[in-house]
Amino acid sequence: AWVTYGLGSVADNLPAYMTMTDGGFRAGPAERGVRFIQLFNNDWDGHAEGAANHQANAVRTDQPTAALLADLQQRGLLESTLVVWAGEFGRTPVMQGANGRDHSPYGCSVWLTGGGVRGGQTIGATDELGFRVVEN
Repeated sequence: AWVTYGLGSVADNLPAYMTMTDGGFRAGPAERGVRFIQLFNNDWDGHAEGAANHQANAVRTDQPTAALLADLQQRGLLESTLVVWAGEFGRTPVMQGANGRDHSPYGCSVWLTGGGVRGGQTIGATDELGFRVVEN
């Protein structure tokens, strides 16, 4: 299971998120009826070296998140478990300094799966530059 969740991979330098997904789910709280489980990776603040920061964080979170979703699906729990992937803000569409982007309260990406959510929907939109909300 650890390899499935990413331990032993290039992401080994930050096993905390992987440990939370594997230990947090495989220990069985969703199977025991726990109503809310929060997993987090609090290192996305890419004001400087934004591309490197976000790429490293994607490596640390993509595989364990995919493994968690696969586990939920395999165990028959995904349809009754709402998974929300979100941050507390978006990023501006322009550079901050040489390599980063500032916080944007006007638009961000969130995805949902499971819990009866109908897939393939886009809700809301920003202007063509991504600065302001123009829909919803």
